Amino acid sequence: MTLATVTLPDDVWRCIAALLSPQDLLPLASLNRAFLSVALDERYRVVRLENRDDWTLERLQWLRTPRIAGRVRQLDVGASFLESLAQDPDNTLGGAKTSRWQWLLPAFLCSRVLPTPKASHTLAGMTQAVDLMTNVEQCSFELSALSLTPETTRFLSAAHTSFGSRFRKISLSARLRDFPAMLAGIELVTDLEQLEITFEYDFTDDPSPSGASANTIRTTILPFIARFSHSLRALSISAISKVDISPIFEDLPPFAHLEKLAVQLTCGYLDAAALMTILDAHTASLSRVEVCASCQTTALSIWRALAQRQPLVDKLDSLILGYESHVFEIARGDADLESDSSSTLDALFRRPFTESDNLWEPQLETVLKTLSALPRTTARTKLRIGVFTLTPRVFSLLVRYLPDLHTLNVVVYSPSYRMDWIMGPQLEQVARDWHLEELAIWDYDSGRPSAALPPQMERLVGEVVKRLPSVRKSNARKPVEASSGWWC
Repeated sequence: MTLATVTLPDDVWRCIAALLSPQDLLPLASLNRAFLSVALDERYRVVRLENRDDWTLERLQWLRTPRIAGRVRQLDVGASFLESLAQDPDNTLGGAKTSRWQWLLPAFLCSRVLPTPKASHTLAGMTQAVDLMTNVEQCSFELSALSLTPETTRFLSAAHTSFGSRFRKISLSARLRDFPAMLAGIELVTDLEQLEITFEYDFTDDPSPSGASANTIRTTILPFIARFSHSLRALSISAISKVDISPIFEDLPPFAHLEKLAVQLTCGYLDAAALMTILDAHTASLSRVEVCASCQTTALSIWRALAQRQPLVDKLDSLILGYESHVFEIARGDADLESDSSSTLDALFRRPFTESDNLWEPQLETVLKTLSALPRTTARTKLRIGVFTLTPRVFSLLVRYLPDLHTLNVVVYSPSYRMDWIMGPQLEQVARDWHLEELAIWDYDSGRPSAALPPQMERLVGEVVKRLPSVRKSNARKPVEASSGWWC
């Protein structure tokens, strides 16, 4: 008996493919040509070139064929990938081998295995391949000072020429003194929607506002950013080095469409007035603002300045403020911290607290008092904070300064696990009118995604929750999702 071939519309095959994991897609591609096409569409829809390994080599080989290159919708090129090719051009990415999936694919798609190229030939092949990626909708590049060579520049130029306005994002990371040479290599880029700049650590940087570092920022960095004033929608500035980035914000021209501004200062300096200059100029367009500083003085001065700008804060969909590992968010509407995978503070939400990050009660009161001055009308607020000890005084300060707090995540450096203050009436009286809905309490050792909550801490959280009737979700009631930044 001959079995009839089942004919289904492409949309049905796509729905089936969407239910399968990437590991299952290619083995099932031999069922029929329709499913093969759908499976390959799903497999090559997003291509990220980041690691120098055999899997990357295999993808590069197939991307040089029109039948595969035309399926790419998003191309992301990582700095480490380009850097490895630029620094070792005569080496190969991996040993010559047959594709692990080749035996599953029809002969018309893989009649031969492409030879393993050298790194320099790989770049040349990728430069040609971008011309075949006719359906790319979005392209991004991460660049470092070491990743820019004549070969990688040609690759970048080819991508920019092929994709045009779809070339949307560039991430630049280098020491400040290396930026002039690096920016000279990407003069061809004219339109960007997202720009990320990171100043890496350099002991030669001059933090003074009139020194050589400030002059480089004014003469090189500032004009480069200003080139995209007509197209830029998201700007992120990070300073790992001890450099004053205030000139960037003092002299930038107005941006026509700026929606997101992110600033992260690990060692850098920023005058609050300079930051307010760009915020005031873009009150109408901004919807997300993220500011994180390791220095308490810098962080609190920026928070105090924001407290004086109620029209701006009231309009933002999301305002994220960070100090060390402490994070405070004001969100409105459907804005959600975890929904923005490109957030520059994502790593901050997931990293464990160090001993120096934790606050004693006087420090906690200073931080909470400053945050309480921020406008929060009709907003949902979240706080992640670390303290040395958990006491009724900690809860009293939280209730006093943040009575409308929605989500609280506390990491306790030295928990005593004493229950007497919880069992008594003190906690219940303090938090009687508190509207907290989500609560997570961790000890210092378990306050990380891979660690389990100790039984004594789970019992402590459970007793606290019993006395907070408004709490609907806690890390004592059900397993906590490790992927959520607020619950790690």
